[in-house]
Amino acid sequence: MASSETPTKPADVARHLLELLLEKEMDKFCDMWAEDGTVEIPFAAPGAMANMAGRETIRSYLKHYTDHQLIDELPHVHIHETTDPEVVIAEWTAHGTTVSTGKKYEMKYIIVITVRDGKVVNYRDYFSPLLAARAANDRLDLLAPFKEEDFPFGA
Repeated sequence: MASSETPTKPADVARHLLELLLEKEMDKFCDMWAEDGTVEIPFAAPGAMANMAGRETIRSYLKHYTDHQLIDELPHVHIHETTDPEVVIAEWTAHGTTVSTGKKYEMKYIIVITVRDGKVVNYRDYFSPLLAARAANDRLDLLAPFKEEDFPFGA
């Protein structure tokens, strides 16, 4: 696929989404959604956004993502095709930096992505809300019961 081409196959769309995250291209990342595409975060922390509908809602939610967290590398990426030709599962690890503290972090994700006509129609994101709060240096109420040594990775 030439760099100017937009991918249409679900596995290629998943890879492209991760490339855009790594390149910190959040607008282009959101452009990959169908106009009525959705995001589900089944393990969202209490009080956090767990469901979003519509490309522009997703864009608004992610608008300041890189003001808080920077993904520096994706050392492990595995894309699994499924028996449903529109669905792929992406397992990936992000090594990044929390902007406000300069601290490094590691996050592991499993994402189930449904792609139709080259656009994301559903993005189900499974990650640890505790590690996300730690990486973003927010929701300190979630982190209060834990000590630094409770987190085995991410300095």
